[in-house]
Amino acid sequence: MARLQAMGLPPKAAENVEIAFAEAVNNVIEHAYCGRKGHKIAVRARLSKTALELTLSDNGRPLPGGHVPRESCLDLDRPRNELPEGGFGWGLIHQLTDHVRYERRNGRNLLSLLFRLTEANG
Repeated sequence: MARLQAMGLPPKAAENVEIAFAEAVNNVIEHAYCGRKGHKIAVRARLSKTALELTLSDNGRPLPGGHVPRESCLDLDRPRNELPEGGFGWGLIHQLTDHVRYERRNGRNLLSLLFRLTEANG
């Protein structure tokens, strides 16, 4: 994240990228690799003046149904001890990115997260 900021990524955009990226990596570890150690996640980043695209690649299990889960609205209007333990990751990813794309190619998962860089998220 420090490197992206040094390259000119606005602070708010860097924060959004960090959260969405962490959620995506966590999903790969927990669901694609089922928590098993020793697997790799390749990351490619493309930064331009107007956008950042991160592509994560892994050889774990494919996403159920072959597509990214839709953004869901969780009911947060209840006591803290009644809130679900998980289920927030994809919602955060959808909210913090401008576009999410997934494909399964040659036994690999490819998840791309696009962040548009504007004055508003600086």
